[in-house]
Amino acid sequence: MHAFLNWMATNTPTKWCNDSANVDDIEHALESGAVGCTTNPPLSYQTLTNSREVFAAECDKVTAGPGDERAAQMIGVVVRHIARMLSGVYESTGHAHGYVRAQVQPRLADDADAMLKMGRQFASWAPNIMVKIPGTAAGVEVIEELAAEGIATTPTVNSTASQIIAVAEAHERGVARAKAAGLDPAPSTAAIVLGRLQDFLAALNTERNAGVSTSDLESAGIALVKRAYRNVRERSHEIRTRSTNRSMRMRSNACETLCRSSPPRMNRKGSIRGSSRVMART
Repeated sequence: MHAFLNWMATNTPTKWCNDSANVDDIEHALESGAVGCTTNPPLSYQTLTNSREVFAAECDKVTAGPGDERAAQMIGVVVRHIARMLSGVYESTGHAHGYVRAQVQPRLADDADAMLKMGRQFASWAPNIMVKIPGTAAGVEVIEELAAEGIATTPTVNSTASQIIAVAEAHERGVARAKAAGLDPAPSTAAIVLGRLQDFLAALNTERNAGVSTSDLESAGIALVKRAYRNVRERSHEIRTRSTNRSMRMRSNACETLCRSSPPRMNRKGSIRGSSRVMART
């Protein structure tokens, strides 16, 4: 996988981000051409549990009692560490890449005020943090407000083209307000979560005994990505789209990648022939 990802990063317009909070995974990903990292609360918890020695000193400084504030502080321990790991990419690309994406508490998906508060807190930790906000009605409000304050965002849990349009328009409104206030506009990358769409289509396929093949169900996800990408381009939105599945996050310059050379050959198990290391998570 290492060889393929390096080839992809070098020979195609595609940019990819690591989906993990594990420090070793992120180091391997950077060696393989990754330009960022995305996390969520469960991944952060898993890292704190499995790599306690890495974060022990910072964890000891957490003073908040049980609840959302303590959860936010613990997430911050992980996210700040990853932000430092990505700072080189952030600076070398003129702040275009090198972001770590930090997700607000999933259970707050319908609470705009709570998500906004948590988003501001996340953004205060480092300049290369993107706040992950769900593409719910409340989330759309928060995306605009954060953009208006010059805070980078990643609208997530999007599985329809209409959601991508809604979050893109919210980002545009926020950017206009930021510019009017004399603030530098922050970037945004909208995640299309193909796994959720595919799970829904697979369940529907079974429920209706429709007999649709797995490859056709997967093609429906690709069609969604293409439509969302086309809609964003046609409307000249500044937001970028990212297609996401369970194992890899790719931010598209997407759907029209032109490969100028042949990729490394893969064996039947999905590993790259001749590669000495396969990443645990990508």
